[in-house]
Amino acid sequence: MPATVSRGQTFTVSVVVTNAGGAAVQAIAPDASSPSVAPAGAAGAPVLKAATAGKTTLGPGQSTTFSWTWQDASAASGTLTFSATMTGADVNSGAAITATAASSSTTVQRPALLSIGSLTLASALGGSTIDRGQAFTARLVVSNNGEATATNVLPSPLVPALLPTGAASATAPVAPAAVSIAGGASATFTWTYTESGSGPGGLQVSTGVAGTDANSAARLTVAAVNSNTLAVVGAPVLVAQSFTLPGTLSRGQTFTASFTVANTGGSGITVLPDPPALATTGGAHATVTFVWSCVEDGSAPGTLALTTRASGTDATTSSTLATASISTAPANVQAAAALSVTTVSLSGSSGGSAIDRGQTATVTISVQNTGGTAALGVGLAAGAVTGTGGAAGSLGALPASRDIAPGETATYTATLAETGTGPGTLKTAFGASGTDANSGVTVAAPQVSSNGLDVQNPAAVSATLSAPPGALPGETFSVSFTVTNGGGGEIRALAPALAIDSSAATIASGPLSPPSTLPGGASTTYTWTLVASPTGTRHLTASILGTATNTGTALSASAIAPLAVGEAALVANKPFGDNSTFTNLFAYRGHLYAGPNAAGTGGARMQPDGTAREALSFTLNEDSIGVSNRNGAAGPYTSFGAAGCKANTLACGPDNENARGFLGAVSFFGDEWLIGAGALSADNFFRFYATNDAMTAPDFSYVDTSVTLSNGMRTATAAVVMGSKLYVGVLGTGGVRPGLVALTRAPAAPGIDATSTDVENLQAETIPGIGKSAKVSLIDSMIVFNDRLYLFNNGGCARSSTAVPAAGSWNSCTPASVFPTKTSVTTTKNGDLLPSDKAFPAVAIWNGRLFAARNTTAGPQLWMCDPGADGLCASGDWKLVVANVKLDPSLSQFDDAGNKTISLLAATATHLYVGFDNAAGVQLYRAQTATPINQGDFAGAAGCNAAQHTAGCAGIGGSGLGAGATRFFDGKALTFPSGEQLFVAAGDGASAARLFRFAQ
Repeated sequence: MPATVSRGQTFTVSVVVTNAGGAAVQAIAPDASSPSVAPAGAAGAPVLKAATAGKTTLGPGQSTTFSWTWQDASAASGTLTFSATMTGADVNSGAAITATAASSSTTVQRPALLSIGSLTLASALGGSTIDRGQAFTARLVVSNNGEATATNVLPSPLVPALLPTGAASATAPVAPAAVSIAGGASATFTWTYTESGSGPGGLQVSTGVAGTDANSAARLTVAAVNSNTLAVVGAPVLVAQSFTLPGTLSRGQTFTASFTVANTGGSGITVLPDPPALATTGGAHATVTFVWSCVEDGSAPGTLALTTRASGTDATTSSTLATASISTAPANVQAAAALSVTTVSLSGSSGGSAIDRGQTATVTISVQNTGGTAALGVGLAAGAVTGTGGAAGSLGALPASRDIAPGETATYTATLAETGTGPGTLKTAFGASGTDANSGVTVAAPQVSSNGLDVQNPAAVSATLSAPPGALPGETFSVSFTVTNGGGGEIRALAPALAIDSSAATIASGPLSPPSTLPGGASTTYTWTLVASPTGTRHLTASILGTATNTGTALSASAIAPLAVGEAALVANKPFGDNSTFTNLFAYRGHLYAGPNAAGTGGARMQPDGTAREALSFTLNEDSIGVSNRNGAAGPYTSFGAAGCKANTLACGPDNENARGFLGAVSFFGDEWLIGAGALSADNFFRFYATNDAMTAPDFSYVDTSVTLSNGMRTATAAVVMGSKLYVGVLGTGGVRPGLVALTRAPAAPGIDATSTDVENLQAETIPGIGKSAKVSLIDSMIVFNDRLYLFNNGGCARSSTAVPAAGSWNSCTPASVFPTKTSVTTTKNGDLLPSDKAFPAVAIWNGRLFAARNTTAGPQLWMCDPGADGLCASGDWKLVVANVKLDPSLSQFDDAGNKTISLLAATATHLYVGFDNAAGVQLYRAQTATPINQGDFAGAAGCNAAQHTAGCAGIGGSGLGAGATRFFDGKALTFPSGEQLFVAAGDGASAARLFRFAQ
């Protein structure tokens, strides 16, 4: 049977029977079930159409064929398997014989089915367009969509029919050979045509397909189809129309060279220009990229031009075409635009580099185009506003962009508002950017920082006027007007002025070349020289006008100082700024010192006229060695002692001193020293204190004299330097009294725990007339006169026998005459002593004579020693001077019974001064003769004769010095660079003590 059949096909199944034996076989026939068929897959049982029998008898070796005609009835593909058994009988024996043929199968297939997949026309390059005369290809793709093979497959017609349009045509190709196409396969028929028309147009072909089913031999046909249309066009024509580049270029610019190429033919073409050839002048050059982007990379400005041509490939034929060469016009190559921020300046409204807090500053930014091409649309790029201190700020709107020509500078202005919380500085920074006018490339300048702008507190002017509170008649003096700018901003156009509202003084000269500006926080001082009138009490008014530099605001300040002109020139109303009722005064390191205050903690120093006053505060070092300080509070200590202080606190002195003792100044061991001590109401006094500190908080070293002083001492009362020793007199109440010690070396910090070598005890208790002179015995006064040390107290006067005082080597110098007829005053006080508490409150040397002021229980005396040839005062060398005429002649009161105590005695180079306490007001007189003996040898106010005191000649400066003073606390002739004058401390004992000065 056939190996394959197509569905529905009629086919024959045959069985060949062969007698392989030696006897004939008869009655040959298929058995009743043969042939049988078994369908498989999707095949169906075939239909038996006919049967053809073979021979029924076969001799030995003979064969015969039996056949059956079937028609496939399958609905789908599969297999049919056939089986057959043949029967017969042996002719000789009659025995039955059977033979089964091997089964055989046929495959049932889908019939062959031809289809046209495509019929296409294409150029040699596969395109849908050809040039005239160009060869092209027709391709027919035929597919067998069945399972059976299609045989003898050919196009129909064998050469596709040509369907031309326009003037196109083509030559006929060679016919193809037949092919077989297996089921599911395809075959391609190809024809090559050559376009042979007379002009453009279109070409199309048409054909079908025919063949035979290999199984059933059935005829197969496919109707003709038309191909795509192939356009027939003219050949391309390449023309170079233009070649351009920008007329001007910036150095380093990337630019575009535009080359326009036209195809005037009918076919497309792929064009690739040649790399342009350069023609340059100057330093210009260009680097050309593949995409026709050029970068100018020369060394200097110049010109450049480009030359090129275009070549290409015909899109349909791949043939090469080229244009003629073409050149650009020359381009002018310029230096590129380049920006630089040359300055960023911050300034206030005044134009300076400072503003007040909250003020708005101006920001000026200069931008220069240093290139050769204009920079377009140049705008600012603001950086951050940075501040120091409490300053902060914010920028206002930025100015509009500008174009900047080559080499030109543009100036921009912006504002900066200060918004901080305190003074400091502000800075900002600006950059700039724009566009190169040639290249369009962005050009930028880096940020440049501004100058620092000081942000200051507003200028604030204040003023103080420093003038002596008092001036002497005819005295030339200075007043100082200190102007302070308490703000931060500068003040300019300063204009000082001084006015006097009376004729108390006249202006002799004003400030020389006064400064016209004053920075913030600074001060300047203007000085006027004045001449005092004979008398007057008014005010000085100084004023200052100026302008705040930052804001232009007018500023002013003024100050007033009182001025009193008189014989008693006021130095200080309240030297300590409080109501301390007592003070000593002395000169120390070029200043007038006063102290201590009532608390014992300090004092004051000032210029001799009372100006430039400064407060002083004391520090007393602690003595923790040997006989240590008795104050339980930890040192250092801050007070010499004060009345009513609580023991074992810093309100008391280092040994619980609770009263004022001694404060003064001396010069020894080549330096100036402050000497101080408090006073004890009980216990034993062993320490005084010394310092050479020039500061306003002097640090005192202790001098521990416990190795030499006896018990019962209470305070120091006098101090004097003789030779290389400091002699200190001490008040005592014990069995050995008073005390007198000599310090032989300079004090050292923190103090001296003296040995008997450091401190000598001169055994004052054994000195004639001095020792044990009262229950409270003290050294009232000491003075060195003609190389001898003189001591005075209520017991009289004692003089050292030699120039080096020593214990046991003293002579009495107590005056004779009327001296014994009066009893010296004594005191029960241990401290807070006044001059009136002392028998001899003061002694002075004047015109080679020694004067001593004595207080007796009956009244005051003034004694004068006119020594003999030996220069030593003996008892008979003394004389009572200025004795009363009308009152007790053994007293010196200027016949004023109110002058109950003498409390001041001092000598300048030209005058001897004597002063008395008086309830109606202190009285001060000065000698007007070289040897003052009588009252008429002294003068009072305005030079009046003191002998006329009872007739109206008041003391110098008037009774009470014009201030209600009833007591003198101290009086000394002191010398300063301005000259020598008498300085006096006076008061009423209830209100603050005052300081005065008097002409020499």
